Amino acid sequence: GGDAELAQYGIVYIDEVDKIATGGGGGGRGGGGWSGRQVQSNFLKIMEETEVSLQSGLAASLGNVFGGGSAEGQTISTKFMLFIFSGAFNSLNDRIKDRVESGKIGFLIDEEAGQAPTALSGAAASRAPTGSAKGARSYLHLAETSDFVEAGLEPEFIGRIPVRVAVNALDANDLYQILTTAEDSIIKQYEYEFDGYGIQLKTEPSALRCVAEMATEEKTGARALVTILERSLRDFKFELPSTTSSELTLSTGLLTDPRATLDELLCTPERAAADLQQWIEELERNSNVRVELADDVRARVVRDCAEARSSAEALLERRFRASGVVDGLRRIHEATEGKVAFFSINMAMYEHPEEEIVKWQQSLAGLGSKDT
Repeated sequence: GGDAELAQYGIVYIDEVDKIATGGGGGGRGGGGWSGRQVQSNFLKIMEETEVSLQSGLAASLGNVFGGGSAEGQTISTKFMLFIFSGAFNSLNDRIKDRVESGKIGFLIDEEAGQAPTALSGAAASRAPTGSAKGARSYLHLAETSDFVEAGLEPEFIGRIPVRVAVNALDANDLYQILTTAEDSIIKQYEYEFDGYGIQLKTEPSALRCVAEMATEEKTGARALVTILERSLRDFKFELPSTTSSELTLSTGLLTDPRATLDELLCTPERAAADLQQWIEELERNSNVRVELADDVRARVVRDCAEARSSAEALLERRFRASGVVDGLRRIHEATEGKVAFFSINMAMYEHPEEEIVKWQQSLAGLGSKDT
């Protein structure tokens, strides 16, 4: 809010600090640009009690262009600011594990080796790894200054961060709670998206549990929920809105094989018949051309949808629009000044659309020449 006095008691949060590490464990950048050591050095300057100018070169340029109050000469003190750094440090856990495991002697047996663990107490218990037996065991809470230095942080930098906390990875139960209880849950966002197309998205509790378990395998935290759901529902978002579908259920079967579930949903006889009628009605609204399919043609469309595992809309678009039939019917309608506006599609037109539409146009041309 522009209150410099209040800002002096604020919190500065910097994420992905492992990206500025200079060692192999941090992933700091090399080559051109700022090096990790330079960035850390600059942080050191403001982490100590110092006065920081509020007028940067960029801010000065913008101020000259757009006007506004000048902060020239104004500074704030960092003495009472709280600096919080966070980072993944992907390889740090393995480094700590190697150090801790190498120090085990005698009766400290590795639980991962399949042997019964020995109860620990006191200092030994504080050095035990955290995490369930089913998931990856975390040693991050045992991190020491030397571990961060080996990961690429400068001793002067990490030395100014005395309080260190290891955050446990989200497990399937955590991700399930995020899905079902978060105010801005990704599930609610998908429900809103489908509702915009007149489709009600329903979810089965077992499917949400499955999503959480699949997301755990991704090892990217809560972002994995979006990955799993987008991968599973992407085709439904593109194909269902053009059909008569009004409901979709997120089930374990859908998560296991989204394509098969979509094909089954689109090509059922009832769905194919309803989508066929919708395609005819939309063609009439958009082209002013009335089309009717003979009963045997309708039955053939439904059967072909089931065999090709395709929606009626996709099949009819390929059969009649891509082959030029729709454009041909529109040209006949225009050539007759609207006198011919109704067309009955027979089996010959369905099976050989390109040949038949040429015959229809030629017949119309022949009638025109006789009239003259």
